[in-house]
Amino acid sequence: MSRIIAVPFLVAFLSVTTSSFGVENQLTPEEEATGWILLFDGQSSSGWREVNGTEFPGDTWSVSDGCIGMSSDPPSRKDLITDEGFTDFELSFEWRIEEGGNSGVKYLVREGVLDPGQVRKRGTALKLGGGLALLGIVLALILAKGLLAAQSPGLRKGLMVVCAVAFIGVGYFAVWAVLYSQLNSNAVGFEYQLYDDSQFDGLSMNLTSGALYDLFPPQQKATRPAGEFNESRILVDQNHVEHWLNGVRLVEVELGSSELRSRIEQSKFKTTEGFGEKGMGHISLQNHGDEVCFRNIKIRKLD
Repeated sequence: MSRIIAVPFLVAFLSVTTSSFGVENQLTPEEEATGWILLFDGQSSSGWREVNGTEFPGDTWSVSDGCIGMSSDPPSRKDLITDEGFTDFELSFEWRIEEGGNSGVKYLVREGVLDPGQVRKRGTALKLGGGLALLGIVLALILAKGLLAAQSPGLRKGLMVVCAVAFIGVGYFAVWAVLYSQLNSNAVGFEYQLYDDSQFDGLSMNLTSGALYDLFPPQQKATRPAGEFNESRILVDQNHVEHWLNGVRLVEVELGSSELRSRIEQSKFKTTEGFGEKGMGHISLQNHGDEVCFRNIKIRKLD
């Protein structure tokens, strides 16, 4: 680590994990003295909003029983994001997920960037829409020159109407696809993966709990059974990144390293401009459609 030596980090880690056995969603005197702040007070959604939005998505997320979370099959796929951005920090949080559940905590998140999946959907929609629109224009021009006009004026008129309707419909679909992919784009950044690992035998380790999603697998499994709370930590200290789960360090990454660049080139983020670069970013809680709840979300700035 560049600014945090092992002993103070271990002391801070123990002070945070032991706090989970006391009052939830509060800072201990030791945490306050070392600069920790709460990102969730256990009672309100203050400090959180929808990605690419300004309001808390109450139709999807809720605050209850000291947790901020969501139930299965929410009406929309809206991720949460912090109002504030962070550069160098220690993040501590506890999470519980349903059996077979999937979620994540993202960090160094940038807004206004399309998730690779949304980019592919938009590209496919635009290609299809452009091709059909071009076909409609060609047919309309052919008909406009009088083809079939003398022999079947009714047929000509009908075909022109069909082409016009098809052109408008395809155009609307293309515009809708672009706007939908933009408005429903997910937060893009590094993701600390959350899974019920017991249900995913044979799954790539890059996708299991504690992994740096799609890039670095955890060095071992340390997840508790579904329905129990897990304690996680993320460290971003200059270019050094670590993932911890239930007291075990699972991932170490150096930003800007050749290894990281190589893994990004082999991931779904290879075409995402600026992905993996250091800078100010938000913390985001992922909506993957499964029941999940978070508590004791705390952060300490290091910059």
